[in-house]
Amino acid sequence: MPSTYDVNECLLRNGHGPCQDTCINTWSSYRCTCDGLPGTRLAPDGHSCEDIDECTVNNGGCSHTCLNTLGRAFCVCPEGYMLDEDWKTCVDVDECANQRSIATEHRCHGRCINTVGSYRCEPADDPVVGLSVNGAMERTDEAVDGGAGELEQPDYDTLCPTGYHFNTTMGDCQDTNECSVANGGCQQHCINSDGSYYCSCKYGFKLDADKRSCLVLNDSLRLADIACPPLFPPRHGYLECSRPIDEIADGPNGGSLKITNRPGSQCILKCPTGYRLEGKFSKICGTAGEWIGDENGTCIRYPQPKLICPTSVNVELHPNETETTTVRLRRPETDVSWERDVQVEPDWVKKDSFPLALGSLNVSYTARHPVSKLHTECNFLINVLPGSPPRVDFCPDTQVYTIEGRHQSVKATWEEPVFSDNVGVVTITKSNSPGTDFGAGSHLITYEAHDDAEWKSKCVFKIVVNVNPDQQQQPTAQSHFQLPILYNRFYF
Repeated sequence: MPSTYDVNECLLRNGHGPCQDTCINTWSSYRCTCDGLPGTRLAPDGHSCEDIDECTVNNGGCSHTCLNTLGRAFCVCPEGYMLDEDWKTCVDVDECANQRSIATEHRCHGRCINTVGSYRCEPADDPVVGLSVNGAMERTDEAVDGGAGELEQPDYDTLCPTGYHFNTTMGDCQDTNECSVANGGCQQHCINSDGSYYCSCKYGFKLDADKRSCLVLNDSLRLADIACPPLFPPRHGYLECSRPIDEIADGPNGGSLKITNRPGSQCILKCPTGYRLEGKFSKICGTAGEWIGDENGTCIRYPQPKLICPTSVNVELHPNETETTTVRLRRPETDVSWERDVQVEPDWVKKDSFPLALGSLNVSYTARHPVSKLHTECNFLINVLPGSPPRVDFCPDTQVYTIEGRHQSVKATWEEPVFSDNVGVVTITKSNSPGTDFGAGSHLITYEAHDDAEWKSKCVFKIVVNVNPDQQQQPTAQSHFQLPILYNRFYF
């Protein structure tokens, strides 16, 4: 009779089997889970994982806008608000408290009044007669002294840079739309931009040297289809381009003629999910058939999160503990938010300290980038061992020395003791060091080793110093008698 055996379908695809995430083998079958992909659940097909839209439940806990992404959701605030420390509640930004956060051309030059989600500018309370060198409003001497001189209004035209004008209602500098007055002096098209403007011409014309007038092209030039050359985006990016209104115009022989990259076409660099724009990339096709503008922007991939786990650690029970001990771990090194972007398995290890029984525990960390969703994993072991004092691997024997000549002491040296421990010796204290001078007699040398769990052990040995019995002390010139010979021996 043939034997029956189970086929482990999960061995395929590096342990995933037919599952997108986790494959669990069962007798004669298998099942899939999505536990390894937070923010997802098993799809109806029983194999793939589908995103859970957290925004459908209580708006994801967000006070304003909830933005669902694959694997998790984010709270987004409207302009004039910022996320509070809970990453869910939008709180008002007090622009007046820090006007450096406001673009220079929009700062208040009088009083700044904060409002919910915005701010407004009002004239200063005191009569204003002019500007100091730093732009602050001040009184004239006559106003300060109570004089009867007339108050002089500030020259608002000097408050703002070229291309901007001072809005006395809002109290800030705003872009001047030069095209709103006499078409900016342009013969055909006037295109306004922030702080400036430029002129362009319809199909069949080119801009004259004065940058305002348009000259008619002859048929040969008209057929040349004046256009800028193809514009290629940097690696990983793509271009989003806008065309002039009259891009589709009447051709020279009637009908419709479409021209790409016409003068006036504007292209900006866009980066896909997982990449961010670094620098600037904004180009406009000029009337001479050349691209004008910044092109130093690139799409930089969001880096994979940094995550460095502690090395595996051994801890042991303290002398007063029998089954469990308190383990304290240092957090792994990471460049993402510890609370928001780092997951721990088991999750209770994320606490700064926790009790742990005898045995081993495997701890794994996963750090996910909040935008790119790239993740980094690391793991290590915590081993809880029974408590035991450090082991004395080497302890010197008794050392015997003899004082020679007229010396009163002798320099003793020895090979120092060696200790080892199951969790590592932390400190070693000693009563004396090699090279110490000792007088005649017996001297106890003590080394004591301590480990991290406060267990300790000692190494004790002796230094015995004798006096040479053959050494006779010579009398001095004043002596009238012979000193006796001293015999000193020490036995242990």
